[in-house]
Amino acid sequence: MYEDFNPADIGKQPFPSKAQLRKEGMTLDEFGKDTSHNLYGKKRPEHSKLMSKVMVGKNKGNKRPDVVERNKHYKHSEEVRQKISENHADVNGEKNPMFGKRHKKKTIKVMSENRKGKGRQPKSAETKAKMSLARKKYWENRRAN
Repeated sequence: MYEDFNPADIGKQPFPSKAQLRKEGMTLDEFGKDTSHNLYGKKRPEHSKLMSKVMVGKNKGNKRPDVVERNKHYKHSEEVRQKISENHADVNGEKNPMFGKRHKKKTIKVMSENRKGKGRQPKSAETKAKMSLARKKYWENRRAN
């Protein structure tokens, strides 16, 4: 079934982009019903399933934890920070798309149902002890200075 599988192709996008679909006058939903694309009717290969299980481990899907670690303490220069600030979308007040609008009661109910059980979970005694110790160390250092 996957005789033409090449490991070098992992990560390449098998589907056209949204822009390409728009050029052809198709939506993403219509594309899913189109039988001409290369994955139509095929089952997901086992190596793909294993890859997704492995990638959801400790690094939460991050394929390059070494890069994340290396860039963890990176600081942007003032010039770059200024550019980011200038290009940042300002959606305060009247510029916000939801300004002056209200959610429908039905929508609020759906959002509420989706949030059920996702609030703060009770912490174990071990976690509470670690948090307490960290707070104590923080205040000791703070008082010392």
